[in-house]
Amino acid sequence: MKQVNGKWSPPAKAPFTSGVDDSNPFFSSDGNRLIYKSYRDNQNALWIVKRQGDSWGEPSLLGRPFISPYLAWQASITIDGTIYFAMSKQGFGSHDIYKSRWDGKEYLEPDKVESKINSDIDEMQPFIAPDESYLIFTRYFSRERTTRLFISYRQSDGSWTGAISMGDEINKVNAAWPWVSPDGKYFFFVSSRNNTDYHYDVYWMDARIIEQFKPEEIR
Repeated sequence: MKQVNGKWSPPAKAPFTSGVDDSNPFFSSDGNRLIYKSYRDNQNALWIVKRQGDSWGEPSLLGRPFISPYLAWQASITIDGTIYFAMSKQGFGSHDIYKSRWDGKEYLEPDKVESKINSDIDEMQPFIAPDESYLIFTRYFSRERTTRLFISYRQSDGSWTGAISMGDEINKVNAAWPWVSPDGKYFFFVSSRNNTDYHYDVYWMDARIIEQFKPEEIR
């Protein structure tokens, strides 16, 4: 969709889509790259497509670190090309958040993000700030069958703070899929607060709420 004269155009299929469950697109902060999950070529994997002028080029497979039957939904990318994503190495359930850095030629073997973020609960759908200053992600509580959003902040020594709940205003009912606009002004997420049976709507708010949860010692 495009905004034209203050109004949104009808949805149109992206020119690079394969039609085989292409989902969860994520723009780089400069808008020139888009990563998404697809089952094309009979693989559950991440793909990348780059902007060419006013259109898009041909998508390419990101490679072995991002091919897994248990790769989970949204991934996000930093300014330097590091990709944060979620997967399970044990089958369905037990998803954790990983990151893979770009060495200039290829993506390296992924590292699991430290245990202050990952736990024995499913962690999924990471949104990493372009400068890696904070990480927002979804936790799935299987016993309650609920999802909630948490945030962690990068500290001066490079480690992360503990996972901090984003509060009742956001986590009212089944909050998930966090995303911040490239200009840093707006925070988006989905919630089933006004629906039943996990039918989600998209909500947005001022992104300054991200600073609200930051511990005093690192402000």
